[in-house]
Amino acid sequence: MMRRPSDFEKIFSQGSRHSSTIMTIWIKPNKQFDSIVGFSVSKKVGNSVKRNLIRRRLKEIVKKILPDQGWIIFISAKPSIVNRTFNQIFFDLKNILTINGVLS
Repeated sequence: MMRRPSDFEKIFSQGSRHSSTIMTIWIKPNKQFDSIVGFSVSKKVGNSVKRNLIRRRLKEIVKKILPDQGWIIFISAKPSIVNRTFNQIFFDLKNILTINGVLS
């Protein structure tokens, strides 16, 4: 997990940004260490119940598909993600990661 401000600064300054209708993702190769993932679900998405549901879904998807090593990824959810099912979020995230070379 990303927790330190330096982790966030590194991904925002050196990573590449990619957007879809439901999320924005910053991706940076990190070949020396384990993969690191950060999440942001703002209050624009909804109340705490909805935000935590989205965060749990994103974490579960990342656990299923992300390689163990080699990437720093930050995912920021957009308000339109609330209307999507788990499978729709899964395929959208998988599509973005595949297009950008994270997944083969």
